[in-house]
Amino acid sequence: MDYTKLPKSLIYKDRKDIDDFPVTESFDFPTMEETYLNALEKRPFITEAVNAPELILRIFNNARYITTLISMERHPNHYLRKYLEKAGCNERNVTIVNHVVPATMALVSNYLFHYFQIYRGSKILSAIKEHFNTVAWAEYSLGGQDDFNKLVITQSSGHPIWVTDKDFEPRDIKEALADLYVTAKDIVDNIDYIFDFMDKKYEDEDEKIPILYSMYKKVEAWFPKDDDDKVHRELALGKIDTLKNELDPRHGYEFYQVMDKMEESLFAGKKISPETENDMNALLKKVVGLDMNEIKELEEAAENEDDGIVEESNDTAINEEVETLKKRVCELEEQNKMLKEELENYNERGRKGINQHMAAIFGIKLAELLGISYTNKKHLAPMLSKLFGWGKRKLEQELCKYMSDEDEMKLANIFGELSPDVAKKICCKWDGNKSSENVRAEE
Repeated sequence: MDYTKLPKSLIYKDRKDIDDFPVTESFDFPTMEETYLNALEKRPFITEAVNAPELILRIFNNARYITTLISMERHPNHYLRKYLEKAGCNERNVTIVNHVVPATMALVSNYLFHYFQIYRGSKILSAIKEHFNTVAWAEYSLGGQDDFNKLVITQSSGHPIWVTDKDFEPRDIKEALADLYVTAKDIVDNIDYIFDFMDKKYEDEDEKIPILYSMYKKVEAWFPKDDDDKVHRELALGKIDTLKNELDPRHGYEFYQVMDKMEESLFAGKKISPETENDMNALLKKVVGLDMNEIKELEEAAENEDDGIVEESNDTAINEEVETLKKRVCELEEQNKMLKEELENYNERGRKGINQHMAAIFGIKLAELLGISYTNKKHLAPMLSKLFGWGKRKLEQELCKYMSDEDEMKLANIFGELSPDVAKKICCKWDGNKSSENVRAEE
């Protein structure tokens, strides 16, 4: 792959100050970079330049960027001309072409020679040296040959601080995607490189999923005018969406993000915003096939059926029910305290995607959002088992396995009083073609 075609911002992030490089370590023994800088500061094109600080910082940044490109390439000597272009050989400024370019490539040579044993005697080092030592270059550059030869450091040192800035890895994609300089077009044009980087860098799927959602959001918000860009945008969205659905088929990361917003509102004692409710509705509709209003309507219909049965009860039964409700109110008050403690401690827990513990948290938030009271975990279990891809028994086993005794006790009160019939209807709605009898048979 020709890495020189990638935008610089995907590979390397410029450092903002010369002191971001190890040039002033304040040790008795200088670093390689400090030795180079001392020699650079004596070159005429630097001593006579009004913009010397900018030129020096440019040289250091471009040298590290080009060295990173070389370290990524199996045959870097094939791309020498492109590395020279990165250093500025095609610019019209005489100072840049005749002096900054050889100074930059001298530092590249120093990085390769002193930081990478494998490049000593390599074709790329020889090619760089030969380029700046031809008769034609000496005559053309009017002193540029000296800028190269007098800045190349040939004496190596085994001192511990001689080489301290060893990270020449390409820029992390997560960091790059958050950079404003990395545009949606950059993502679209280099989607294969990004996917390849993710495969090599991240073994855990939970690390890839947030990157895919971030990429999709950035590309989706881009509306190019050029027809070719429009086609490439749609192709990139298709690739991202395919991998996203493969790694996160039940849209767990989206649920995680919406739950975070719900948690912030609940923790602050605020009403959940309409935007967050809409997001949750859209996700439930996409994954479950029902939004919150439809779930509540099913529950209210089931409650109305229960009311008809209550009316036929005698006074003793009603009184017992009232006493039961009073006790339930006390239990709910205690649970409310527990939930507040849960919200306070939640941010301290390690959260990784939608795992078993997140299923329980989702149960709490969904029930709160729907205004459902808490009675028996078996009622909402069918829906959540569908949502997280577990069988109903597996759901309870896995949740209990990953929870403490205290959490398990909370779990018993998570699943609201959705009647089994309503839960089965939700499952049928999800599957689209199953009847209640099918669901009952599965249980």
